[in-house]
Amino acid sequence: MSALRDQRINPAIDAPSSAPEAPARDLTPLAEDIWTRAMPIAGTPAQLYADGRGIGHTTIARYSPSVMTYERGRRLLLPALLVPMHEGRRFRALLRIFIDRDGQKARALEEPKRTLADPRGSVVQIGAPPDDTMNLAEGYEDAESAIVLNDLSGCAAVCGVERYREIYIPDHVRRIVIYSQHGKAAAEGIERGRENLTRNGRSVVIVPPPPRCDWNDALMAKLAARA
Repeated sequence: MSALRDQRINPAIDAPSSAPEAPARDLTPLAEDIWTRAMPIAGTPAQLYADGRGIGHTTIARYSPSVMTYERGRRLLLPALLVPMHEGRRFRALLRIFIDRDGQKARALEEPKRTLADPRGSVVQIGAPPDDTMNLAEGYEDAESAIVLNDLSGCAAVCGVERYREIYIPDHVRRIVIYSQHGKAAAEGIERGRENLTRNGRSVVIVPPPPRCDWNDALMAKLAARA
C-alpha cells in the first residue's frame, strides 16, 4: 500500500521481539484533514490534469498545492488532485494524483497515484449513489468517462482491479454493471471479486470499452472527433 510506504510505518524486522506489536497508525484523520483543507480545482494544475483527460467537468475532485509523500526515502511536497474514497457514507481514504504545475503526472514519482489511509471497503462515488444498480469502473478517470459515454447518473471507481473483492456494496443493490478494461488483469480481478459482487443474489454485467482503448481513451477520441 502506498499509504504505508509514504508514512514509513512498515519497517523491516531484523530479529524476533517479545514486545507487543504496536497497532498501525490510523491515517484516516490525516487524509480527511487534507481533504477538508483542499480547494476547488478551477484555475489550478488539477484543472489542467482533468481537462487533459476530457473530464474537466468533474465536480468531485479538489486540489492542494502541497501534499507530502515519499519517493526512495526522500520527503517531497507536491501538488495533487484529490478524490475522496467512501465506504457508504463514511470517509475512509484519499486518492492523491500527484501532478506537476503543467498538469502532467508528477515526473518525480514512479507511481503518481497514491492512496492515503486504509481504503478497504471504499470506492470513489461519482454522481448519484447506487439505487438497485451499482455502476463500477476501475479508475477515477474511467468512471468519469463512463458516465459521459453511457449517460449514467453515477459510477463508482474501485481504484484497482484487485479491489472488486473487497468493496462495500449496499444490501439494496441487485445488479452490478462493470465498465471494465480490456486485458487479463481486469478479467482476473473481476473473477476474484465475483463472490463479493454476486453476494445476496446480485447479477453482474460487464460492459467493455471500444476495442484497443479504455473508457477514458474512448471519451478523448469522441471529444477529438467533435473538435
